[in-house]
Amino acid sequence: MIIFREEHFGGVLFDTDTLRYSLIEGRPATKPDRILLAQELPSRRDILSAPVRIYFEITRRCNLSCTHCFVSSSPRAPEGMPTSRAIALLDHMHDMNVIELRITGGEPTTRDDWFQLLSHAQALGFIVSLNTNGVYAEGQRTIDQLLALNLAQVTISIDGIEGGHDQIRGPGTFAASMSSLRKLYAGGACVRVNTVLTRDNISRFRRFFVVARLLCQRSIFST
Repeated sequence: MIIFREEHFGGVLFDTDTLRYSLIEGRPATKPDRILLAQELPSRRDILSAPVRIYFEITRRCNLSCTHCFVSSSPRAPEGMPTSRAIALLDHMHDMNVIELRITGGEPTTRDDWFQLLSHAQALGFIVSLNTNGVYAEGQRTIDQLLALNLAQVTISIDGIEGGHDQIRGPGTFAASMSSLRKLYAGGACVRVNTVLTRDNISRFRRFFVVARLLCQRSIFST
């Protein structure tokens, strides 16, 4: 699907298949599938009316304590803002014509209301993705909920093969994350793997890439 958002200079063309966008002058040559008309454009003509993509960190709480975490997430971190405030922010971003929303944390699924928030974002019409570590206390139930949401993308953080990954994220986390990745992919989800390259895992990255590619040959990889 192609989404067009009106701007002073023309607009933003967003491709929901690739999650990429471009800026164009005037109107698109072919009719887009969806058009977002601006309620009020900014007085300045050299800026966008709103972000195209927002990374929404809904919690700092996480079920892991990764050694390289840059947001100081942990099981002891607070859950975050109340549900009503998070929903109000989603509504505000929708009114601004934000197109894409990437839900992140901490580990988003540690919030009791994570499914409610993602469902609300979907209902508003956002293109919604989730960044997750793939380690779930409720296992298959969480997988089933993610599949039911039919998200644009589920990104799972995996930092190498078993020994290296577990050293960073904790014993048993590689097996848990790879199991979630396998089940999501088998269920038809668009999955992506994010890997943080370090001095400890870069020498084993090629081997990990082969393992992950064999598991999910149509996945999108980023480093």
